[in-house]
Amino acid sequence: MHKFLVMNDMHYKPNYTEPCDFMFCRKDGMYGSDPPLSLIEKMLDHAASEYSDEVEAIFMLGDFIEHDFIIGEDGITKEHKFEVITAMWSNLTQLVSKKFPDVPVIIALGNNDNLENYIPPTESLWKQDMFSYLCKAWMEDIPANLAGKSDEEVLEMQTSFMAGGYYKYSLDSVKGLSNIVLNANYWSVNDREFVDPSQEAWDQLTWLEATLKANRDLPEEERDMFIL
Repeated sequence: MHKFLVMNDMHYKPNYTEPCDFMFCRKDGMYGSDPPLSLIEKMLDHAASEYSDEVEAIFMLGDFIEHDFIIGEDGITKEHKFEVITAMWSNLTQLVSKKFPDVPVIIALGNNDNLENYIPPTESLWKQDMFSYLCKAWMEDIPANLAGKSDEEVLEMQTSFMAGGYYKYSLDSVKGLSNIVLNANYWSVNDREFVDPSQEAWDQLTWLEATLKANRDLPEEERDMFIL
């Protein structure tokens, strides 16, 4: 039996202020509020103490960023938000890698992980900046992710990720298991451009079709696939 650790919708809040009442302070978060990093760390500590020798991969399925961090509100600019959320991504990936240093971490983007909720970057500068940062933080800065990967595999992952935040990751510990990570933000019904999907959306579908076709040509024992 294979075991994976799955985490989603962490909504890390870096400026969490602990509420206090009746001499009791909730320093590690409270019900109904996005959590501070300390609560996420305790969750990871518990998972590591229970399953560190069993977990073969960690799936982080998006929405790492707090809910109420919106451009245009409280003077938040696109430049400021980019600076803050890149630091948040870095804090989370470093923390996960520290707790599970030998475990690959497969990461997908959620609707709150964009500069604007539900809307992935299509402007060349922001797209380049965002995906280059994430590509480094999620692939190069997590040593287990590139362990045993050929230069060709790494280049293939980086190329598709830079095109739109999607990629294929083969899990070496489970023979024949590939993970197809999509960026579904490009088809969100909340995207104001959904009626006329961006070129990135069509390119991703073309890439997915080619990837699935290549998978069908593999020996049967190597065709297992997760699509995230």
